[in-house]
Amino acid sequence: MGSYYIMIDKILSLSKDIKAKSAFEKERFILKDISNLMNSKLFIGIAGLRGIGKTVLLLQLSKKYENSIYISLDSIDEKFSLFDTIKELNTKYSIDYFFLDEIHNYINWQKELKTIYDFLNVKIVFTSSVALEIIESKYDLSRRVAVIKMQPFSFSEYIYFKYNKIMKSLHFENLFDIDTKEYNKYVAYFDEYMSGFSVPASLQSPSTIIIPNILEKIIERDLVALKKLDLQDIQNIRLTLKYIANNRVDVVGFSNISKNIGIHINKVKQYLELLEKTFVLQIIYPYSKNVMKEPKILFNVPFRSVLYNNINKDDLVGAIREEFFVFHLNNLELNIKYLKNDRGEKMPDYIITYKNRKIIFEIGGPGKTKKQLNACKEIPCCEKYLLQQPFENELGAHPLILLGFVKTGEKK
Repeated sequence: MGSYYIMIDKILSLSKDIKAKSAFEKERFILKDISNLMNSKLFIGIAGLRGIGKTVLLLQLSKKYENSIYISLDSIDEKFSLFDTIKELNTKYSIDYFFLDEIHNYINWQKELKTIYDFLNVKIVFTSSVALEIIESKYDLSRRVAVIKMQPFSFSEYIYFKYNKIMKSLHFENLFDIDTKEYNKYVAYFDEYMSGFSVPASLQSPSTIIIPNILEKIIERDLVALKKLDLQDIQNIRLTLKYIANNRVDVVGFSNISKNIGIHINKVKQYLELLEKTFVLQIIYPYSKNVMKEPKILFNVPFRSVLYNNINKDDLVGAIREEFFVFHLNNLELNIKYLKNDRGEKMPDYIITYKNRKIIFEIGGPGKTKKQLNACKEIPCCEKYLLQQPFENELGAHPLILLGFVKTGEKK
């Protein structure tokens, strides 16, 4: 058992050192929501993209609790169980709060968490760079774990972290009834936000290789952890991402990717589902049940900014606007569909259901008008809004960036 206690000493030492060295002035907005759950019996799972500050958040939380420890799962020897390690630290070192980083790297983590929850009186907060399929777990963690999705910076968070300016949060309920003058001045920051600075790691170390490095780690580590992939799969995934980044949003679907990359459509679906689970892509399906179920494939911010190389500038701008829109509405946990009919006619871009309201959106630049919105007569009794970026006070339009200031956590 000598090696076991060497490992325990190592874990204690590493936690002490990293907590002593960590000093963070600002906190992500989501930290308040997580702190509110700390008094519940539930464990807390935080899932999100690499590089968005999950480790920093764990350290900030751990410094708020005296009897706590930060553990990177890489430091636990596979020969010893997570349950035994936490039991030892709890009973012999009086540690009650455990902050576990990148739990998906630990084999059988779901089984271990269930056992810990059922037999030990401790609190666990853990992170993962892979979507946590808690609800589907055969160990029924849904009653034991509260899962929180941590996103890159919202637009308002970016303004706060980069320029130290806190804007009043908006509510989706009355978003399109407010005077926007106070927010219009931030339209100028849209391009820099979407060029890679939505990821906190890019603010800490502004380098052109930050986002590509995050993407490579996702492909080579996280995707492999989710699914057994060979070298050909990895190459196909890279080709798929390049194809999506360099084509218009409205022509990228399962069939076109399959045809242009030369891989079976079932493989395409598998790759895209994995990339969505690792927070690289967003898959949006059409609203109508009468059309072919080809989805829109959008990047999560900020990946398109580092992957495109030959797409037409106008098509790139359109894709980036849509990705900003979808990203911020997903933060609100709203059900988003894109509009498409079976006659190939021009339709507005998206429809959402908010409470009992159906809301249609058209997204474009300052030259865009409400003409396309008004042409949509297939969905009666709905609200219709034109969102512009950049915004030039077009009559009847609203700034796209308003969505970046909406308070997260508003349920549909």
